[in-house]
Amino acid sequence: MDAHVHPMAERRRSTRLKASFPIEFRVSAEARLGGGVAQDIAADGICFTTPRFLPKDAKLLLTLQPDPSSEPIHTPAKVVWTQKLGYGDLHRIGAAFNNRIRQDIRHLIESTP
Repeated sequence: MDAHVHPMAERRRSTRLKASFPIEFRVSAEARLGGGVAQDIAADGICFTTPRFLPKDAKLLLTLQPDPSSEPIHTPAKVVWTQKLGYGDLHRIGAAFNNRIRQDIRHLIESTP
């Protein structure tokens, strides 16, 4: 596989929109919050970077607010892949949204210029 190809590129079912906005997450059953930066988003998932390692299949509660003037979107998600970046402490995470939130995300993507 080409080193520049996204790890899940061949499995994508929806169009991705490049993004760059802060996100917050909580791993289910944990009290502490984590943070990261969105890299891209689609109706079925999100890719973000974070200094925190998140294992595959971890269940998350994400808070997304790409536009500070809009209400945040809270959604459960599940980590489907993870990739350590370089020699630092940064990780790229791919997470799938559950079906309930996809309409909100689709609306967000369609309303982005």
